[in-house]
Amino acid sequence: MEKYVNQLIDELEKLKANKPNKPNVHVLYPDHPALDYGLDHIAEWECAPMMPMADLLGFPQENLPIVEKLSETQAAVICEKILDVWQEFNFYADFPYGLPELTKYQILRKRWGEEVQYISEGMIHFEFCDYEPENCPFGLDYCSCKDMEPFEMDDMKPMDKNELS
Repeated sequence: MEKYVNQLIDELEKLKANKPNKPNVHVLYPDHPALDYGLDHIAEWECAPMMPMADLLGFPQENLPIVEKLSETQAAVICEKILDVWQEFNFYADFPYGLPELTKYQILRKRWGEEVQYISEGMIHFEFCDYEPENCPFGLDYCSCKDMEPFEMDDMKPMDKNELS
């Protein structure tokens, strides 16, 4: 498996060259109101289509080995390279501190098979957590939201003018 991991790292590095060209939003979305104010990035962000990450990156999810085939060390190396590639495409992943590399890899691999929205500027963050500890993809040991107080919309109150000064 070590030979495959090394080949995989090389292939993942090559993906950084697959970055799409910046779209011409003036041609694609000529009537978008943000263009009148020079906010091209807003038009791109609002109109960019969803597409499978595997298609965007040009690399099938099936080429990433299943987690059961990897050691913790191999998973760490692959995770680092995946995150490096994602950063090139303006994707950033948020993980809790100390999360085991095999768990992180499994989450990254799953996300690879899902749809994303590519934007040429700014950042897209993947949190992976729905803030429901019982369904946490990190497991309860690493769930960072389990100790949060439940939030209710009733807790929101309008601010008093005096609070703003």
